[in-house]
Amino acid sequence: MKKYFFINLLIFLNGFLYAECYDLTSQAECEYWAGLCEWNEDTNQCEGVGGGGGDGGEIDYGPYQYEYLTESDGIRLSTLYNGTLLYYPIDAESPYASIVLIDAFSDEYGLQTWAQFYASHGFIAMTIGNFDPEDRDLDLAGWDYEDRAIGLLDAVETIKGENTRDLSPLNGLIDTSSFAVSGYSTSGGGAHIAATMDSTLNAAVLLNPAVLFLDSLNCTEEMAYYCLIEEHLNHEVPVLIYAGENELGELAIGYDSVWAPVQYDYVPETTDKVYFESAGQGHGSSYFPVGEVGDYALYWLNYYLKDEQN
Repeated sequence: MKKYFFINLLIFLNGFLYAECYDLTSQAECEYWAGLCEWNEDTNQCEGVGGGGGDGGEIDYGPYQYEYLTESDGIRLSTLYNGTLLYYPIDAESPYASIVLIDAFSDEYGLQTWAQFYASHGFIAMTIGNFDPEDRDLDLAGWDYEDRAIGLLDAVETIKGENTRDLSPLNGLIDTSSFAVSGYSTSGGGAHIAATMDSTLNAAVLLNPAVLFLDSLNCTEEMAYYCLIEEHLNHEVPVLIYAGENELGELAIGYDSVWAPVQYDYVPETTDKVYFESAGQGHGSSYFPVGEVGDYALYWLNYYLKDEQN
């Protein structure tokens, strides 16, 4: 049986993702997604609306210059994610704590702005790409939330490998005990699953996350055995969860139980957690580290990865 419920959610999201407005080639298509996308008359291109981040501010980059590495530079190859950009700061105080990020559906460039933001503040920030299920010779449900989680955790091992790779500019500069994971939308769900799989993670930053677990014991056949119940999110990894005030109104009816508010409620009260809702924003509210969205994420990583108390 095809995982119809999961596929429907992925197809719906893939149709309007904030990061993919540029894929809409006509003004009519662009205007269909008004509120998420807008047509630029000067360039004749469809663009994402605004930035996200509630207060409409700018991205507050840090004091450090940064460089990046790819697999062509000698980084370990992986079959568990599809490409990577590993950003690292220049002349920041080492050893460096790290965060791994994955966009909802796109390649390793999807959350590049977040990675650059973190690197400018002294973190290693590694983006990884999603697989196209067809390229993996799988059905449409062959790249799900858990696959993203496994990819994120494997990327942590890739970063650790740079600490001992002879030709790596990061040799001996990595804190191999300080890691966070992050993802947007369905991959925010993947990051949340990663938190349930690996208790050694120091933190998770979930950008407008959606999540479902494959669970044949507690989920129904009608839902193709995907669902979300409180027991699924019983973990101790500190989570910062972003949402937009208007998010649920933008999304498909019937999927309310997969988004940020429910996830926040299901995380145990004994686990450190924060719910950040951007006023007047929708599903793209945290796609860029704009204003307080970026500030809170930076505070979160500084506190849980660097033990900074201020």
